[in-house]
Amino acid sequence: MRFKGATVVRVLLLSLVFTACSTSVGTRVTTKDYPTLSRDDGQTLEWRKQDGPDFEVFYGRPRSGEDSGVGLYFGHNPNFNPSDASTVVGGRLGAFDVDWYQTSTSKPRRVYRTALLGYKTRIIKLSQLNREVRDTEMIHVWVYGPGLAEVERLTEFLSGLRKFHVKPEVTFETHE
Repeated sequence: MRFKGATVVRVLLLSLVFTACSTSVGTRVTTKDYPTLSRDDGQTLEWRKQDGPDFEVFYGRPRSGEDSGVGLYFGHNPNFNPSDASTVVGGRLGAFDVDWYQTSTSKPRRVYRTALLGYKTRIIKLSQLNREVRDTEMIHVWVYGPGLAEVERLTEFLSGLRKFHVKPEVTFETHE
């Protein structure tokens, strides 16, 4: 059986999303190593990091051990496919307006919320080809918990992360 590159990446990302609830995914990291995952008020989650070929995924869980957590994908090709059964809820993540795609299950009781945002854009002018290329780093965010109150609490926590304080400026590069 032969897979195309995009299919392999989708399968890999899908497996990462399905394992997001696991506490053993990735390597444990601290906010000292990744200060953008910290808050100015000192609150933190237990963070784990998994590297992909051209992306990073961070998994955060409350220290309370509740069956809840967050995930952050940083890269250029997210596998963002919200369920058709999702309810779209407008909101914010720090300085960013987002559309949250929210679903829930009854047994076990779970609320899931996911969003995709364009984070940092650079415009590259390719002089020899007389064209410009737009390159945007994407962030896929997901939050899950046993109820809406916990999901909203974790969403508010994420909004306070330094990563989301300010929208980065668009940058421009020229390549001869």
